[in-house]
Amino acid sequence: MTRGNWTIQFERLFAVPQLYQDFSNYATKAHMTEMLDFLEEYQSCEKITNESKLDSVVRSIITKYIASNSEKELNVDGVTRDFILEKMKHEAFVTLDILRPVHKIVYRELKEDVFSRYIRSPEFHQLCDKKGESFMQEIAIDESLAGSLVYQPSDFRAKTITDKDIQFIFKISQDSSDWECIKNPSANTYRVYLSKSNYSIASNSKLKLFRVDMFLDCSAEEALYTSLDTELDAKRDTQTISFTDIDYIRGGPYSVSVVRRILKLGSMLEPRYTSVLTTVVKDTERECYTLVGVSSTEYDHDIDPKSKMVKADIILGISFNHISEKRCRIVFVNYVDYKIPFDSTTLLTKVMKRRGKGLYEGYVAALKMKREKDGFQPDNSGRVATLIDFKEKYLPNSNSIKTWTV
Repeated sequence: MTRGNWTIQFERLFAVPQLYQDFSNYATKAHMTEMLDFLEEYQSCEKITNESKLDSVVRSIITKYIASNSEKELNVDGVTRDFILEKMKHEAFVTLDILRPVHKIVYRELKEDVFSRYIRSPEFHQLCDKKGESFMQEIAIDESLAGSLVYQPSDFRAKTITDKDIQFIFKISQDSSDWECIKNPSANTYRVYLSKSNYSIASNSKLKLFRVDMFLDCSAEEALYTSLDTELDAKRDTQTISFTDIDYIRGGPYSVSVVRRILKLGSMLEPRYTSVLTTVVKDTERECYTLVGVSSTEYDHDIDPKSKMVKADIILGISFNHISEKRCRIVFVNYVDYKIPFDSTTLLTKVMKRRGKGLYEGYVAALKMKREKDGFQPDNSGRVATLIDFKEKYLPNSNSIKTWTV
């Protein structure tokens, strides 16, 4: 659904009040308000955690939208309608699952039919002309970013970092209208974002890009150093259970270290593990250092198949941007499939907010510990060797790293 160079996102309908109001007016003229009202009430149920309250609200929705001759009766086929009414009659408690078949029908019809006609209507174009470019940035993404993802499962069996990995990280690390801020405790500390659009690996089409912008009182070089200090692993990422250096690979276009990472996302989720190929490069366009990581199953052979841990596929980038000699901005971006067993954006947002907070607090604690150590003491880890190779390849005779002691 496009307008000029923009791809209009149906998912932004409930996040932008002006768009929702204008679409609601259009839906009223098209006699489609029942579907829009149902979708809004359904989504509000995703936030209800009390079982008794959820049961009451879901039954109310069924009475209002599903029952024959109801107040806002939806055009639902007889088989689906009878199934829902019978289940409501015999179940002691009903959950949102009972409404999922109707939700899929309503969502698809609104998105593919009504919304598709709306964004081609004079009403929508008048709204966009009136609100201007900033409004388009709220409700759409740049077409050049949409569809840029070309990763398939086979890409997570690679034995080294490729140009494709690095270029992709450079691209998604840029500021763009595709990022929606979900947590902003202070502009001077950190901000957490999710992408407006969904991305996919093979059949999974509901993955989000995750991003954290962190502002630290140190140089970009010191922040990069902190990221590669193996003694600071436990401090730097408070949700990571362990980091283990597995291998160091040299001989290709990029020297690569391989790190095993085990991550705990929350008390209700099993630990996630991934073996990550990492390297360090310099983004000459933005003049920053970037750590690039891509998971690979080639290094998972020692994982116990009976383990309760869940394999995660991940592509990550950590960019270290210079602000001043004592101030830097870290941009942490993830394209990640944590294999989280739900499709609720509300629950995903909650997990990622916690993840962003953990990353920021971890970096602050790690930076403090690094300074207390009075400098970085190199060891034999692949990450240190990778950093040395990076310096030799990208920063020959550079005075900007004179404080580095490896």
